[in-house]
Amino acid sequence: MGNAYDNLGDYAKAIDFAQQCLVLAREIIKDRQIEGEALGALGNAYRNLGDYAKAIDYQQQSLAIAREIEDRQSEGIALGALGNAYFSLGDYAKAMDYQKQWLA
Repeated sequence: MGNAYDNLGDYAKAIDFAQQCLVLAREIIKDRQIEGEALGALGNAYRNLGDYAKAIDYQQQSLAIAREIEDRQSEGIALGALGNAYFSLGDYAKAMDYQKQWLA
C-alpha cells in the first residue's frame, strides 16, 4: 500500500504504511528482508518529499540489512536508491559512487 501511495504522490500515507510495515517486520514477524524493504520504501518517500537526509538514512539502513542477510537484489536496489538520493541532493560524486556499486 505504501508503494502505491508513493506512486500516487501521497507521501504522508506512503510513510504511514511503510512505518506500519516496519513495526510488523521488526516486532511481529521478525523478518529482516521485509524490514529492509520497509526502510527502503521510507527512504523513497522522504526523497520524494525532498528530505534527502532522512532518505539517505533509511536507505543506508536498508543497505546494511541487505548486506547482512546477503540479499544481492535488495542490496542493488538500496545502492541505486542511495545514488538517486545523493543525485537529488546535488552530491554527484557520491551519487556516482553508489551508482557504480549498483552496476557492479
